[in-house]
Amino acid sequence: MRVYRTHIHTNRERASLPARNLRCLSGLVQRDSRQYRLCSEMRIAVVGTGISGLGAAWLLAPRHDVHVFERESRVGGHTHTHRVDGPHGSVALDSGFIVYNEETYPLLTKLLAALGVRSQPIDMSFSFECERCRLVYSGLGLGGVLADPRNAVRPGFLKFLASIQRFHAAGRRSGATRDAPTLRDFVAKAGSEVLGRHYAYPLASALWSTGIPSVERFPADMFVDFFRRHRLFQLRGRLQWLSIPGGSSTYVRAMLGRLEERVHTGFPVRSVVRREASCRLHFADGTSQEFDRVILATHADEALAILQKPSDAERELLGAWRYATNETWVHSDPAFLPSRAAAYASWNYHVSDCRNPSPVTTMTYNLNRLQRLDPATPRLVTLNPSRPPNRVHDRVTYTHPVYTVASAATRSSISALNGERGTYFCGAYLGFGFHEDGFQSAVEAAEQLGATLE
Repeated sequence: MRVYRTHIHTNRERASLPARNLRCLSGLVQRDSRQYRLCSEMRIAVVGTGISGLGAAWLLAPRHDVHVFERESRVGGHTHTHRVDGPHGSVALDSGFIVYNEETYPLLTKLLAALGVRSQPIDMSFSFECERCRLVYSGLGLGGVLADPRNAVRPGFLKFLASIQRFHAAGRRSGATRDAPTLRDFVAKAGSEVLGRHYAYPLASALWSTGIPSVERFPADMFVDFFRRHRLFQLRGRLQWLSIPGGSSTYVRAMLGRLEERVHTGFPVRSVVRREASCRLHFADGTSQEFDRVILATHADEALAILQKPSDAERELLGAWRYATNETWVHSDPAFLPSRAAAYASWNYHVSDCRNPSPVTTMTYNLNRLQRLDPATPRLVTLNPSRPPNRVHDRVTYTHPVYTVASAATRSSISALNGERGTYFCGAYLGFGFHEDGFQSAVEAAEQLGATLE
C-alpha cells in the first residue's frame, strides 16, 4: 500500500518529458574558492528519493526543471511507514527513520516546520542483553540498571558501571582519541574489554546499524564527536528526542506536494554518460534523457556503479565505501524484547555470546515507546532476528554505510567533487549517516545550483 501521492509516468510519457531551454544569467557566484554559473532554469535529474534526493529536488523545484528517478516502486528511502490494522483502525509503524531532535537536526527541523509537520516528544533509551553472561540492563534509571536484581550484588557489574563513568569522562576530555584511531583502540585506552563488549560496541552497533566486528574498526574521532554533540557522554541534560505522529512518511507526502508529477518511480537508472555541457541518463527500459546537471543521491557504491567513465578521483573515493545489509522485520512478537520487563527500552540490543558476536546488528526497536503507541499491542522492528518473528506485519531490507578510518576520510573530498562534469553527490554517508546529514548534503548541493532553504 502506497503512503505517498505521485504520478508514475509510462515509458512513452517519460520519453516525451520536456527539455526546456536554458536562460543563463551572465554573472558568476563565488563560493568556497570555486565559481558556479547560475541559470534561471536548468534541467536537473535527481537519482534517489531518500531524504537527500527528495530534499534536493524539493529545494530546486521552484527554480529549475527537476525530475527525480527512483528504482523502487516506493518513495522515501529509509523513511518507511507501514500501515497495519489495529483494534481502533490502522496504525502507522516506522521501520527506518524514526526519531530526531531539534538541537542536532537544525536543518531537518527547519524543513519539517516549513512543511507544517508536527512532532511529539518521546523516550530514547537503550538496553543490552547477553545470554552467555546472563546480563541484562537498560538506561531507564535505577529500575533499568537493576532490571535483574542480581546485578546489585555482582561485583563485576558494579565495576562495569564504574568503567562506564570513566569511559564517559575520557570521552569528554580534549585529545581523547590521540593515538587511538579506531573505536577498539579508544575502548582499550579509556575503558576495558568488558566495557567494549557490554556497552560501547553494542551501542555503536545500534547507532550505525553495523555488526560489532565491523564497528570495532569505527573511527574513534567520529565516535567521540558524535557522542559529544548528542550529549551521550553525560547522564544529565540529555537531548529531548522527537518522532512524527502518524509516521515519518508524513513529511514525504508533504514534500511530494511541491514536486507534483516530477517523481518517477519503478524506473532504475542504468548509466550516466557525461558530456562537456550536459549528461544523459540511460534507463533500464532502454530509453534515455538528457539533462544539464545530475544529482546522485544514492549510496556511494551505487553512484559509482552507474557513472560511465568515472574519474580516477570518483573511482577512488566512492570505491572506499562498503555497506551492511540488514534484514528488517516489522512485527508484534514480544519475545524479541529483553527477558526482564524492567529493561524494556526504546532500543534493545541482544547478543547470544558477547565474545563471539554476530557479524550483523541484532536489535529491536520498541515502537510503542518511540512512536507513543498503545502499549496493549507490542509494535516492534527487529534487525536480523535469529529466527522469524511471530505476528509479522512486513519485512524489508535496508543497507547502511560501514564507516572505517579510510571511508570516513573520503567524505569531504567527495563533497568537493560537486559541480565537476555537471555531477553532484548527496547522501547521509557524507556526514554521520543520519537524516540530518542526508538533508544537509542536499542543502549544500542545492545552494551550488542557486537554491536555498528559506
